[in-house]
Amino acid sequence: MTGLQDILQLASKEKPADAIISEKSDLGIIKQAIDSLSQKQRLTFILAKYEELPNKKIALIMELSEGAVEQLLIRAKTNLKKILEKKLDWP
Repeated sequence: MTGLQDILQLASKEKPADAIISEKSDLGIIKQAIDSLSQKQRLTFILAKYEELPNKKIALIMELSEGAVEQLLIRAKTNLKKILEKKLDWP
């Protein structure tokens, strides 16, 4: 086997195609949900979750108090949960 057959066989061993498609779709929905946050919530969330920065460093970057950063993260997570519950039919 070469080419496409190898790829299909490898893909079928790792994950079914529908699972891969579903994951990509879910990632797109999650990205849209993050994009729909307010600018401050989105930036705070990205710095905390994707850049893995501590709240103290985020506060310095955004020129906010650590308490304000914590509140922005709480609001961002709450809003993301609401959005994703609607879009992904979560309970």
